[in-house]
Amino acid sequence: MAVDVSEQEQEWARVAKEAFDNHRFENCLSVLNKLLDSRRRDARVAHNRAVAQYMLSNLTHTDEFRKTLQTVSSQVF
Repeated sequence: MAVDVSEQEQEWARVAKEAFDNHRFENCLSVLNKLLDSRRRDARVAHNRAVAQYMLSNLTHTDEFRKTLQTVSSQVF
């Protein structure tokens, strides 16, 4: 299944990945929020946002992370 992704969305994804890889989780979340606004039904973006939020919390909000992942997975299946 091919998914149309705009150049802007590709750029946001690249910037978000770079920020995540460099442990700049606030920046990553900011960009992922823009991407999620553009791709509301994209479970991959929602998943990545949840992971970035969890990392930003220093892995302390485990219950919230688990609930978010359950919500994201229910969108997929």
